Amino acid sequence: LYRRRALAYRLLLATAIFATGVIAWQSGEAGEAAESLARVNLNEAGVALLEDHHDDGERIPLLLTAIAAMILVSAIPRPLIRSGAGILAFALTLATVVWTMHVANQGGKLVYWFGAVDPGQPAGIVDSD
Repeated sequence: LYRRRALAYRLLLATAIFATGVIAWQSGEAGEAAESLARVNLNEAGVALLEDHHDDGERIPLLLTAIAAMILVSAIPRPLIRSGAGILAFALTLATVVWTMHVANQGGKLVYWFGAVDPGQPAGIVDSD
């Protein structure tokens, strides 16, 4: 019973993390679609930051997929493989959190330092509808 439950937890966790990777990929696609609007107000430094933000953001879904894969590998009933995959999944999770904070910080700088917003929606204005 314990082994089945542990396998079910691993499958559920891997699925949730993989789904988060899909959502992160969709966020990147939305950002890419808005890139031309964001470039309107940017100077040279802002454009460079936008390109870094784009490139760095593309790594997040890959990192999440790697975490999901390591969780699935940890289901292999060999102690060395199981513990190695678990440690690697944990390390990748920490790295992904730090990397996501870095990319989010870049996005914040783009909006608040460089004014990279949709020209029809000024920064700081929220539609209350």
